[in-house]
Amino acid sequence: MKIRMLALAGAAAVALSAPAHAATEGWYLGLGGGYDEMSSVNARSAPFPANVTRMSSSDSGIGVLSFGYSWMGGFRIENEIGYTSHNSNSAGFGGSSSVASDMVNFVYDIPLGDQWKLSLGGGVGAGRARIHWTTPVGAQVLDYVICFNCFLEYQGIAGIAYSLSPDVDLVVDYRYRGNQNDATYNSSFAALTPIHVGSLTENAVLVGFRWFM
Repeated sequence: MKIRMLALAGAAAVALSAPAHAATEGWYLGLGGGYDEMSSVNARSAPFPANVTRMSSSDSGIGVLSFGYSWMGGFRIENEIGYTSHNSNSAGFGGSSSVASDMVNFVYDIPLGDQWKLSLGGGVGAGRARIHWTTPVGAQVLDYVICFNCFLEYQGIAGIAYSLSPDVDLVVDYRYRGNQNDATYNSSFAALTPIHVGSLTENAVLVGFRWFM
């Protein structure tokens, strides 16, 4: 009886001393969503004298879906698809700006305890930017700028992950995202064409889950 009690006590001590959720290696799926803020963009007509308009966007949401692989050492690589759309809220203008992105992310998870991890990394890929800004002229609504094309997309990632179970992580991330659509575009206003539009940048906070297979 004493030997059995000692054996049980030893097993319990070993179990308590081991990490609650060890690092997980293997394939995983990720899903997240949250808040996205798009910074204001300068739109500047090329013909002299230049006409400069500061285009602002309303805050909106963002959704991402990822599929990747994690190594025991903490390094992860994943493919992430995301989408966000914002309405223009500048005086005298309407329309929207949206970005559909497909990026490869490289992330390193740093253990902060048995269940907490700090995630740092970044991603690069392609972003399909759609800019459609309009302005009313009398009874008509004319196109100030129209852009619908693919450009370089990149992001920086910093976040915290908490292991709910050995195969499920709860994730909170901050993302700084940029789309290099910095170029000139046509306009319905011939006197202003072409119009130069700066790059689209975003600040996003996402909450999501990561499921290991």
